[in-house]
Parts: sequence; C-alpha cells; structure tokens
Amino acid sequence: VIERCFKTRMKSAEWKHKMKEMIPSYGEALDDNVALLHAVRNRTLGTLGLEHRTGR
Repeated sequence: VIERCFKTRMKSAEWKHKMKEMIPSYGEALDDNVALLHAVRNRTLGTLGLEHRTGR
C-alpha cells in the first residue's frame, strides 16, 4: 500500500532509509530471518506493554 501511494517518493534513498527506521522489517522476509523476527516481536511486545509467552 505504501509503495502504491508514494510510488515516486519510495524510489529515493532518503525515503527507503526512513521506512527502515520506522519499520525495521520493511522489505525483509521474517520467515527467512529468525533474528529479525525476534527483534521485531520484542519491539512490538514492548511497545504494546505485553509479555512474550511460549506455547499455548
């Protein structure tokens, strides 16, 4: 959606850099990068004030 709405701006290095700052996983496949998956999950849980639980 972001790429469609801001097609021209997303071509600039400045916008790509800003997107990576705001969304570290932007453009990355989390299923291929376990370390990034855990970093994103921990950041999200911390932002939401939630605790990580394992299992069900």
